[in-house]
Amino acid sequence: MNQVDALLQGDRLALARTLTQIENNTPESRRILDILFQHGGRAHIIGVTGPTGSGKSTLVNQLTREFRHPSDGSEPSKVAILAIDPTSPFTGGAVLGDRVRMRDLSGDEGVYIRSVATRGTLGGLSHAASEMVTAMDAAGFDVILIETVGVGQSEIEIARLAHTVLLVENPGTGDDIQAIKAGILEIASVIAINKADHPGVEQTEQTLRAMLEMNPSGHSASIDFHHFMEGDWPAALPPKERETVWDIPLLRTVATQGEGTQPIVAALREHRSYLESSSLWQTGQKKRLRRDLENLIREVLFQTWLSRMNPLEYDRALDRLFTRAISPFRLAEELIVSDYNKKTKSSNLKLQLTTLWRNNLMERTLIGDLRSKIEQTVTVQGWLQVLRDQKKMQFLVLRDQTGAVQIVVEKAASPDQAAMISECGVESALTITGKVIDNPIVKLGGIEMQLESIEVNANAVTPLAFEPFGDTLPALDYRLDWRYMDLRRPENLLIFKIQTNAEMAMREFWLKNNFIEIHSPKLVGTPSEGGAELFELEYFERKAYLAQSPQFYKQMAMAAGFERVFEIGPAFRADPSFTSRHMTEFTSIDTEISWIESHEDVMTFQEQLIQYTYQKVKEVHGEEIKERLGFDLVIPTVPFPRLTMAEAQKVLKDRNYAVPTETKGDMDPGGEREIGAYIKETFDHDFVFLKDWPIEVRPFYHMRHSDNPKITKSYDLIASGLEITTGAQREHRRDVLEKQALEKGLNLELIGTYLDYFKFGCPPHGGFGLGLSRLMMIMLHLDNVREAVFVFRGPTRLDP
Repeated sequence: MNQVDALLQGDRLALARTLTQIENNTPESRRILDILFQHGGRAHIIGVTGPTGSGKSTLVNQLTREFRHPSDGSEPSKVAILAIDPTSPFTGGAVLGDRVRMRDLSGDEGVYIRSVATRGTLGGLSHAASEMVTAMDAAGFDVILIETVGVGQSEIEIARLAHTVLLVENPGTGDDIQAIKAGILEIASVIAINKADHPGVEQTEQTLRAMLEMNPSGHSASIDFHHFMEGDWPAALPPKERETVWDIPLLRTVATQGEGTQPIVAALREHRSYLESSSLWQTGQKKRLRRDLENLIREVLFQTWLSRMNPLEYDRALDRLFTRAISPFRLAEELIVSDYNKKTKSSNLKLQLTTLWRNNLMERTLIGDLRSKIEQTVTVQGWLQVLRDQKKMQFLVLRDQTGAVQIVVEKAASPDQAAMISECGVESALTITGKVIDNPIVKLGGIEMQLESIEVNANAVTPLAFEPFGDTLPALDYRLDWRYMDLRRPENLLIFKIQTNAEMAMREFWLKNNFIEIHSPKLVGTPSEGGAELFELEYFERKAYLAQSPQFYKQMAMAAGFERVFEIGPAFRADPSFTSRHMTEFTSIDTEISWIESHEDVMTFQEQLIQYTYQKVKEVHGEEIKERLGFDLVIPTVPFPRLTMAEAQKVLKDRNYAVPTETKGDMDPGGEREIGAYIKETFDHDFVFLKDWPIEVRPFYHMRHSDNPKITKSYDLIASGLEITTGAQREHRRDVLEKQALEKGLNLELIGTYLDYFKFGCPPHGGFGLGLSRLMMIMLHLDNVREAVFVFRGPTRLDP
């Protein structure tokens, strides 16, 4: 079992190894975190902070006991503890180590404890802490307690990482005054006064309650940490949120005696329920992930910039800053502009950068997000879809991939901008800044924008090749000549958004089932499928071919012990067909699985993969499919109907379908449609497996039935009357492969490399190839496969 799988099953050694790799920032930790991230998001992350000496470690110990053995009889929770310790000046590691403080918890398999050093951040959280939490979450821990040192920036950072913040205070220490200075009360979700058996506890409690009452919003409640992360203080909260804001529990405890810990655990659990019921759990997760992403981007960009900076030049710049010859703002501008000019040989950045500073780093707003920006000034970018130029007013419709918005221009108030707009052709690329206004009479979402400034990024030549939003569209073949214009239509954009999510869903399903992704060569010396459908080319002094499929390489992976592989990649067929379902270049979705019993196992896996893909697509795009494409996406039920070829031929005969004589045991397109109609009428299903094909129409590497060697263990998947898949159990015995190849008239020397895959033991295996564009064609009820591919390739089309 590999390290990731072991961790996901709760293996403590695998978790420890992963946390060490994260702390050391090894390349392997990046790969592991990519996988673990998909398995997280369930744990309740609780930050425990407070001044030094408040007894945080002892309280964390007791809270862990209560989570593990609830005194109220509730379900026990698995607990991970991440203790942020000071950094040793000698070793760089955590001073207190992994469990000097909590060794009495070490015998509990439901508890995991790890220390991480602050790495010199004034007591703040280590950069690795967030990634360690991801690993602990994926390992199945229900509660993750993060204990901070309690000085410097740790309170702020813990609020940004945790769902719930537990502030631990002492009686009679004056820390209540420190709390006000540090702003600590604003981020606390629960406050515990530890050492409640000491003198001064009543006074401390009264002081803390008074501070909570002094909240500027006029209520004894804390601003929630989700608002805090965005910089919104209590006075800025809208009235509706003030009514539902969390009231901070103020509780006493004596951690050394284990007294008062049950009410604290109950309050922590109640805070999670509050977050989930008010949707703050989801919004907080989203903001936290966004912040992590942006921090990583900033770090990468800064390191990239720094790597280009001459050290001596940088030192001289810092000297100017030290002598106060230049302000940090101006020096930053100067250094960035200088770096940009060196890279681009251009000097036009200064004005752009000044505008950027002036607008407080205003970022682009997607049109689909404008509803949340009412009365705010934002910048949108997109294509000019409509321009109504009237005497006193101009009305623009600007479109991006998320929607469209109406923009209003008063000519008298903005004569220069109005003149600029009048020169714009429809489909010009524009950047517009303006105020978002709520206007219920506007059809486009009940909002509009009042223009403040406009930049013409690129003016569209008139007339257009065709109007992508016109009442009538030209023929498909003409639209393919101007494919990038045709793709601007929302219906086409939706097709490729759905395709993106479909591929993501399939990858997700494969990864959940322990598959490995491969990328096989597309230049091959031996054709994998045989026949005349080959693109032949010169490869230095020999012949080569464009791969018809990754078949041989998938089987090579089986011989290599990969056991389960998938690939999404191009395939090529020199097929001079001009039908609505054929292409000379297409994207093939391929899967191969070891240790199967028969081709029935492959069919079972494929139907589950397709059902999962439909489910995920409907979750994300179901409503948009209804709106744009006019139908409700139906998730296919499993198992799919299955017919042997003999049974299918009988169905065709019973339905009086005349099978063309040239098919010779194969299934012609008309027969596929007839079978599809029969399955729909009989089973109310769109999919059917046609299995057990005769050897005459199958390649030599398909395994044959032992009791009927003229029939292969293979299948086609028919969807709504269209073949979208060929699959089979492969022959894995070299001697049998050689015999079957000779029967097909193949030269064994030409396939010698392939036959060698089976020389040193190969497991029973099988797989399938699925056409991505055909799947999209069926899923989205398209008439032609050309509509389901980004750029089509056929016998007469090499452009665009």
